Amino acid sequence: MRNYIGVVLLAAIIYVIFVLFVLSMSYGHEDEQWINDKSLQDPISHQYCCGPRDCKVFPDDWVKVVPEGYRIGFEFIPQSRALPVSPDGHYHRCTNAKGETRCFIVPPSSS
Repeated sequence: MRNYIGVVLLAAIIYVIFVLFVLSMSYGHEDEQWINDKSLQDPISHQYCCGPRDCKVFPDDWVKVVPEGYRIGFEFIPQSRALPVSPDGHYHRCTNAKGETRCFIVPPSSS
């Protein structure tokens, strides 16, 4: 019986540690939290941009403003998909699990 109580106690401790670990993984107020807070969506697909873990600041010098949109590496983002709501004046790119652009947030003056 004593061994059974020890196993149950150990299982309970492991469960509590697991729950605390999972809760610590939930997103906090990281740099890109404002994207999630504003519930931003791609204007064409209407997919949510998501939040801190999916979105990152995109280096300004990697963005080339071209007629009708933006060129970022080998990808073209049409003007109609750009969200001109960046509060810090920088570009922000949100990606899906495949690394494809889900949302592209641009400074208000570049739209």
